[in-house]
Amino acid sequence: PATRRSSRRSWALRSHSAPCLRWATSSQVVDDSIGHARNERQLKHAKRLGLADKGRRLLKEKRDALFQELQKAVLLLREKRKEVKELLAEGYLAQTEAEMVMGTDEIREISLTTACGLPIRFEKNFVMGVAVPLIAPEWKELTVLERGYGLIGTSVTVDEVAEKMELALKAILELAEVEETVVRLALEMQKTKRR
Repeated sequence: PATRRSSRRSWALRSHSAPCLRWATSSQVVDDSIGHARNERQLKHAKRLGLADKGRRLLKEKRDALFQELQKAVLLLREKRKEVKELLAEGYLAQTEAEMVMGTDEIREISLTTACGLPIRFEKNFVMGVAVPLIAPEWKELTVLERGYGLIGTSVTVDEVAEKMELALKAILELAEVEETVVRLALEMQKTKRR
């Protein structure tokens, strides 16, 4: 028995010290292949985790940038609403003055004879990858002759009403653009939060 132990020990020493093939049992081969497969899975999992973390950071940056753009758009929206409200108040006040000077029926007749169909251009702009509308009126400030009503039989107050309402209409278009921008940015921010 002593000789067997010594021979086993020497064989074990030789097998670890020499780069020769080592006899292994079938359970050792299976354990090594499982360990190798486990390491591959762990590496793949680590890569996926790293990629997911990077994606999460990018989405957080996008959400933060969208939030800043949304804040700017909301501030602009408040300003535009105030501007539209003031311009419409001025326009309606001018209309009331014109109705007092010329009469309500006369103003209605003039409004029916005026030129309609002011051209508007719609385009897209991209803010943080979100398509937002650009609404631009394509008309210049109309002169008295281009508006479609005659000079004879009308008062200067009608010209003032027309000018103020044109300004209000342009401001309303700008307001519509900003409102739609706010809505689209808010929707995109919700999508980003869900991801």
